[in-house]
Amino acid sequence: MLHKLLCISSFLLIVFSTTAQHKETNANMLWTNYNNYIQLNEKNIVLNDIQIRGRDWTNKWSVIAVRTGLSHKINSKFTVAGGLAWFGSFRYSNENRLLLNEWRAWQDITLLQKQKSILFTHRLRLEERFLQAVKNGFKTTDYTLRLRLRYRLEMGFPIYKKVLTGGIGNEVMGNINHINDNLFFDQNRTFLLLSMKISPAISFQFQYIKLYQWFAAQNTMDNQDVFRFSVHHQILKIKK
Repeated sequence: MLHKLLCISSFLLIVFSTTAQHKETNANMLWTNYNNYIQLNEKNIVLNDIQIRGRDWTNKWSVIAVRTGLSHKINSKFTVAGGLAWFGSFRYSNENRLLLNEWRAWQDITLLQKQKSILFTHRLRLEERFLQAVKNGFKTTDYTLRLRLRYRLEMGFPIYKKVLTGGIGNEVMGNINHINDNLFFDQNRTFLLLSMKISPAISFQFQYIKLYQWFAAQNTMDNQDVFRFSVHHQILKIKK
């Protein structure tokens, strides 16, 4: 499975080389997440999360998001899910700060593969993103549709009993309705994570993400160092 990570890295090198004349910016980001899960039965789970993201640590607002969905377990290996989300993205121009709406529908399929104590997770997600347009520095009532395809490969492994687990992975994102122009590449995330179970229902997750995000309008590649803290909360779980 590790060869797939190498393939993704090779793909990204090609993408970066095709945008070699871009400017590059750097940022430190702090993301916080609260995720909860409501298990309806053996196969169906309601997924919810709230996100707050800061740029230059906490000096600037970056994103506020609310997302919900339903996950259905097909069998021990395959799960499908879908839902809706709202993302509010902050854009700064001189002294002005705009909060832009993004309405998003999403669908995905996940494949789990276990080899000894290592768990490989493949997730392919399609997103229909309706992005609020800006004209002359002002928000408009117009929206642009971008169809984004995301592929994530994660390798999880135990560290200490069932209390501590670790992970490493990569996720690449592309706008498939812009496959022939410079909007095709959206972003890439390479990450390390540590998950700590503090009770049967609650776990904390600490994550470092190296994120490259492409802004075609500014001809800019944003190089982000992201530190993410997440709370995962199992609100309701059926008894077997």
